[in-house]
Amino acid sequence: MANPTVYVGGEDTYSSGIIPIRNLEASLDMTDPQDYPLLKAVGLNSYNVPVTSVKTEWQMDFLCPIKDTLHVAVTDTTGTQFTVHYAEYFSLHDVIMIDSELCRVTAIDATNNYLTVERGFAGSTAAAHLIDVDVYRLGPARPEGSSPGWAQQVLTVQPYNVTQIFDAYADITGTEEATRNYAPDDLLAYRVQKRQAELFMMMERALLYGKRYEPATNTGRTTGGLSDFVSDKNNISSAALQFSDVEDALEDVFGRAGLPNVPNSAWMNSYQMRKISQWGAGSIRTDRAETVVGNVVTTLQTNFGVVTLNLDHLILSSELWLLNMDEIACAPMAGRGLQEWDASVAGDDNKARRIIGEYVFIIKGEDRSNDGLNVKLYGISTSL
Repeated sequence: MANPTVYVGGEDTYSSGIIPIRNLEASLDMTDPQDYPLLKAVGLNSYNVPVTSVKTEWQMDFLCPIKDTLHVAVTDTTGTQFTVHYAEYFSLHDVIMIDSELCRVTAIDATNNYLTVERGFAGSTAAAHLIDVDVYRLGPARPEGSSPGWAQQVLTVQPYNVTQIFDAYADITGTEEATRNYAPDDLLAYRVQKRQAELFMMMERALLYGKRYEPATNTGRTTGGLSDFVSDKNNISSAALQFSDVEDALEDVFGRAGLPNVPNSAWMNSYQMRKISQWGAGSIRTDRAETVVGNVVTTLQTNFGVVTLNLDHLILSSELWLLNMDEIACAPMAGRGLQEWDASVAGDDNKARRIIGEYVFIIKGEDRSNDGLNVKLYGISTSL
């Protein structure tokens, strides 16, 4: 038999052998952040077309570009063959502008991307031109009575994504249910609530970083997220984020998609939000109280529109996303939105719940290969 511990003299609450009843709060605090702001902003049922298949497609059509670039430098003022990247962008008799020189297109070899041109058109001065300089179409200079050029059709593409089954599980034993425990009146409901919050955070991470994956066998599909579909990704190369980085990215979208399609919101972790709040800190003038110091920037006024800033702890600290929120959606498979099922097994001394739903992300304006409406800035310094 073990020897008991014996206290000599009077007892107090620090040395007493009597264990006092613990006084617990009525609720349990969870310190883990449960926010998923991007998923909330997009919404779980924000697509206006019912999803009835594991594969969801959307269509993208384009105007024929009216600008290209030189693929080979023009080194003289007399040569009449220009090599561009995409000769099919041009039409017979097009007047093109390279730097300040005008030329007229007299023949097109779309196989080799050659343009045969009349140099120094309309009295302009022929000149040499560097590789990758812009070549602008100014429209055709058709002779009277001429035949038309040729029809130009732009390929319509159908990007697609696949659905993913998201689920979580919670259970409670019969003994746990009967025992007076640490806080909730309904411990199982409390655990379901926790699993659902965790599931929402994982779904937002999938919206950001998920990869479209459709295996040949039934081993589970995953829906592609922004990182999978967005091709315009700018590496800041460990430098500090600058206002010009944001404007340059917006300008790129403006040039290829027009002002209405420029991103209207920026999403980032705390490092980049703090960095942006430092921009212009010395010149910001606001009403102050003697007990308040500091400034917070929530909006950027750019040459390409207003961009709202959003703080999101689920985004990697070295990234900033510029998103066109009007073209990003989430949709459940028909009848398969998140729901709670009774997963208890007859005869088992426990109760269980399964939270399950099947969803797909739709990212319009993106096709996984060409630059679209959204931009990812990455490799940003996290030093302040």
